[in-house]
Amino acid sequence: MFRPASILPIAIAVGVAFGQAVPELRLPRLNGDRSTASQRASNLTLEDAVSRYQNPHEAAVAAFQEAYKAAALQHNRARAMGLLLISLKRDPNFGKALFDMAELCEQEQTWADALAFYRQTQQSDADPALAALAGQQITRVEEIARLESTPAGQKQRQYNIQLLAAVPKIKDPAVGLDDAAKLVKLDASRWEGVALTGILQAALGRYSDSYHSLEQAGGLAPAQRRAQIQSAADVARREASFLDSVRAADEAWDKKQFDVAAKSYSTAWQDNPADTKVGMQAATGYLLADQVPPAVAILSQLRGAQGDAGVKAAAMLKELAAVSDDAKRASANAPAAAAPPSIEASAAERIRTTVGELTTPQMELAARSAPPLVDDKTMIVPVPDEEITSAGSDLMLLSTQSVFTLYQQKAAAQAPPPAAAAPDLGQPGAPSMPAAPPAAQTPPPLPLPAAPESGRPSPPGRQAEPPPAAAARTLPPSATRGNERTVDVSSLPPGAVAIFDDNPTVTCAAPCQISLTAGRHTLVATLAGYRMAKKIVQVEEKKATSVMIEMVAKQGFVTVESATPGSPVFLNGRNTGRLTPATLPLNEGEYEVAVEVDGSLKTQKTTVKDGDFLKVSLK
Repeated sequence: MFRPASILPIAIAVGVAFGQAVPELRLPRLNGDRSTASQRASNLTLEDAVSRYQNPHEAAVAAFQEAYKAAALQHNRARAMGLLLISLKRDPNFGKALFDMAELCEQEQTWADALAFYRQTQQSDADPALAALAGQQITRVEEIARLESTPAGQKQRQYNIQLLAAVPKIKDPAVGLDDAAKLVKLDASRWEGVALTGILQAALGRYSDSYHSLEQAGGLAPAQRRAQIQSAADVARREASFLDSVRAADEAWDKKQFDVAAKSYSTAWQDNPADTKVGMQAATGYLLADQVPPAVAILSQLRGAQGDAGVKAAAMLKELAAVSDDAKRASANAPAAAAPPSIEASAAERIRTTVGELTTPQMELAARSAPPLVDDKTMIVPVPDEEITSAGSDLMLLSTQSVFTLYQQKAAAQAPPPAAAAPDLGQPGAPSMPAAPPAAQTPPPLPLPAAPESGRPSPPGRQAEPPPAAAARTLPPSATRGNERTVDVSSLPPGAVAIFDDNPTVTCAAPCQISLTAGRHTLVATLAGYRMAKKIVQVEEKKATSVMIEMVAKQGFVTVESATPGSPVFLNGRNTGRLTPATLPLNEGEYEVAVEVDGSLKTQKTTVKDGDFLKVSLK
């Protein structure tokens, strides 16, 4: 349900949205006397509101477009939800309105309503891409709802969100340590924040601290993760011991205490046998202290090492053969054992790799943000619509009843039955909504807008509307060639081809001028890469007429995800400034999408078409 902070004025607009008055409810006045506007709006019937439009779906789109503006531009969620309810009253099967209502319910953290609207989107007239996107959101919101149902789950989700934000900061360990400390403070019983602390301490060269943190993380981790965390702790312990031994050896060497230095270098080399330079330093220290046997023992092991260390060890053994039988035998025989190969990765990198992933796909699922609201750019001829413009269209809800229940029950009760005969242009019947969502397959997508003579498309589940009456497409009886007027036609961007009255001979490419008789005309404009635009043009008899056609680019959405959330997103080689997971609105075309992972770019090419909702997952 809505939280008190988000629902303050309550209940009037629910009745307004469905044409039902709410008696005996008194609320404080906000922005003047709202009751007058509400009463005025509640007196409007569905037929009154819809009759001014071409059909009920166009009336629904008009309310939807106002809802989108209220949400995306005015950030007025209450008004946006009220307008969406009006839209869904006019067309209960309108997929985009259902999807956006689910998004707004998510913002209100009413997860049950959000799930219900997403599921209804799948059963609506939504195109397959939008239906598929709704299905993805169902999986995500189900996990969020599960966590948010208990205080412990809420704490767990908050921890996961902060963890996902902190993990990418491994590249900046000084900053990351602050975030790791906050995680430990938030929940000291979770192992991930403690392990992250150990990884970051190692990145800063604080291996002793890293060892203690990883030991603690191993005790908190589930049984299946303890062995690898303990292995990482062992790496930190050996590296701490190695650095301490080298530090002590360097100090003794500076004091000419070569026997002490040699022992410390030898101890360090045992902790990290791959560091052949330290081994050579130990052998040299023993020789300077006149302790040949331990020097020969070390050189015999280094003799099999690759690179300069092996060559130098073999040469030194050959020289020592004159004074040491052990050196003579070692020089003559094949090396007993080769030194371990050099390990290129630093101890900090080995620790990070050994610990493994700190996050899980399930964590990422519940922490992932919702996709952006969808819009509808259909050109609607402006008409008086008090139901939309009334202040009562703001959603004011005080009820234990969910928004989805209002949509499902009230819309069905308020919608008039379909007209028995084909409706006249401008006054079509509105479809009724089934009492429950259909359990069958998802309906096919809405067809593309048809040319005027083909009639308007109808969402699945209702009969197609007949083409407009001939009078709507022909010139008025009074129009003659004597009253033609010159009409200035322009488009944004330029170049759109405008066809008037569905007559291929009455066409021009904007910017242009064309002669039309006074009266009402239809216009359809096309431009490569842009959606078809429709417009009604009223040519005046006694004044100049100009027409501006605003073309809307064909656009899709690409959601970019990576194995590590928070990775920079690149598009065609340029940094977008966005971090994964990110949803990018892109015009139709070919794109190369990339994310930065461990300093390198992982790329994938993708083709975006109008209305696409694509996902690019880069590991």
